Amino acid sequence: MKDIKVKGQQKFMNLEIPVIEGGFGEDKKCMSDKTIAEMHNQPNFKIRERIKDNIKRFKEDIDYIDLKVIRDTDDNLELLQTLGYSKMQISKADNIFLLSERGYSKLIKIMDTDLAWEIHDKIMDEYFNMREQLTDSYMIQDSIERAKRWIEEEKERLLLKETIQVQQPKVEYHDKVLNPDKLVTTTDIAKDLGMTAQALNKLLHLNRIIYPERINGRIKCWKPYKNYLWLVPEYADFKITEHDTQLKWTEIGRKWLIEFVENIKKVS
Repeated sequence: MKDIKVKGQQKFMNLEIPVIEGGFGEDKKCMSDKTIAEMHNQPNFKIRERIKDNIKRFKEDIDYIDLKVIRDTDDNLELLQTLGYSKMQISKADNIFLLSERGYSKLIKIMDTDLAWEIHDKIMDEYFNMREQLTDSYMIQDSIERAKRWIEEEKERLLLKETIQVQQPKVEYHDKVLNPDKLVTTTDIAKDLGMTAQALNKLLHLNRIIYPERINGRIKCWKPYKNYLWLVPEYADFKITEHDTQLKWTEIGRKWLIEFVENIKKVS
C-alpha cells in the first residue's frame, strides 16, 4: 500500500478530515478526492473529472496515486473505508485519487476561483504545513514513558476502528436509501416543502438553477442552467413521457433541493 497511513482525524472548516501520510514519501501528507470534494462543496465525481480531464498535467506517484489501480487486497479495502468510502462507492468508482501537496496545488490552479484559492491557503497552513509535534513512541528513551505512549496509541487505534464501525452503517444507508435509480418528480418534492410544483419551479428559476424550455409558447420542460448541469448526472435526470419531458430528481437530488430551499427561506 505504498506505506499510506491514516494518522487520525483533524478538524477543518467544520469537517472532520482524515490525516493521511505516506505514499509520496515518509511523513508526507496527502489528501483523498473525497475530502477535497467535501472541502470545496462539490460532488466527488466533479473533482475526479477535473483530474482526469487534465491528467497530462499530473505526474503519477508524485502528484497523485490512483488507489483503484493498486492491487485489490483486504488492506486496500480497509484503507479506503478508513478514508470514508463505502463498499458501494469503492466498487462503482473507476478512480479513487490521493493527491500530494503538489498535486492538490495543481488542482487548485485548474479550478482557479477565488474561493478555491482561499480554501487552498487555509489547507496549506492548517493541514499540509502543520507537522506532527509528538515524538514517535519508539524514539522515547524512558521505558515507562514509552509504555504510556504505546497505551495511548493503542487507545487511539481502537477508537478510530470503533468510529469506522459506527459510521459505516450511515455510509451504507446513504448509498442504499438515497438511491440514484429511484426518480421523484418536482411535484413530490414540492409537497414535502408545502409548496406547489409551479411555485417550486418559479423559485428555482428565480435563483437561476433551472429555466423553462418553450415550444410554441408553451413550457415543454425545465432544464438546469449551465452552472447547474452537474445536477443531471448526479442528482436528476430527464424522464420522457408520452406527453412531454419531465425533470425528475434522484433521492440525493431531492435531499439537496430541500436543503437548498430551506436555506433560502432562512435568509429571506
